Amino acid sequence: MKKLTKRQEQILQIIADSVELNGYPPTYQQLCDKLGIHSKNGVKKHVDALVRKGYIEKDSSARGLRILSADYKPKGQNEAAVPLLGRVAAGTPVFAEENVERYIPVPRHLIKTEGRYYALKVRGDSMINAGIYENDLVLVRAINIATHNDIVVALINGEVTVKRLVSEGEQVYLRAENPAYSDIYPQESWSIQGKVIGLIREYFN
Repeated sequence: MKKLTKRQEQILQIIADSVELNGYPPTYQQLCDKLGIHSKNGVKKHVDALVRKGYIEKDSSARGLRILSADYKPKGQNEAAVPLLGRVAAGTPVFAEENVERYIPVPRHLIKTEGRYYALKVRGDSMINAGIYENDLVLVRAINIATHNDIVVALINGEVTVKRLVSEGEQVYLRAENPAYSDIYPQESWSIQGKVIGLIREYFN
């Protein structure tokens, strides 16, 4: 790998320390605050240089930085930090920092494909027969397509729901995994906001 400047080494160490301590990398604003730099563009130039030199990779999210260098990679790098979103808006999940309640560490092996991931807290007991209980966190891949029998996050009339997608011929509907709840046959416009790929249970009765 190419040699780093002193400032690049500082930034790389701050990222590593944040992942080690918190389980997720800092935002650009936090990097600015740590370094005493007023311009995010200044930090971004150094981050871009670290990407070009192969020390880190990044995506477009606020904390989308991941260390690749074995010399700086923290022990917690086998985990990924996934945002727990407070809401999902029409069209796409809102990944803006102000909409993130906190970041959830998840085993990296659960994230098997490229893309964006988020977590949502489950409300209600409509999916208990699928092993999903109230206050569980579902790990979701942000994607607007799914296949028969997938458990999905759907947006219907501005409300988000977690249900199983059922496709029978030309009929597509959402099925609850609890006989106390009726199937949902959306009449208005609706959309799939993601596919549930995992479950995190933080609390036990």
